[in-house]
Amino acid sequence: MEVLELDMGDGVILYDHSSSLVHHLNPSASLVWHLCDGGVGEADLAAEISEELGLDRIEVTEHVRALIRELFMLGLVEDANDRGGPESHGEPTAGAGGGR
Repeated sequence: MEVLELDMGDGVILYDHSSSLVHHLNPSASLVWHLCDGGVGEADLAAEISEELGLDRIEVTEHVRALIRELFMLGLVEDANDRGGPESHGEPTAGAGGGR
């Protein structure tokens, strides 16, 4: 999977070579993208974001889960279990997040 990333200041532009599609992530989605490294599941990402920003953990978890599932469906992130990565309890985690 090759995804190019361009930081636009107000979000991130992603270009997916395999689909030739361009995606614009808003600032909050960009934060999730940058925190994704394939070794952290949705719940841990949400906990880190909610703690850092002082937001409700349940609400953040719902938004993070929805975003990661959407990125997964678009082929921009991988399930860590499918590539022999750390266990994520069946949660898709971003193997390509942050251009990684």
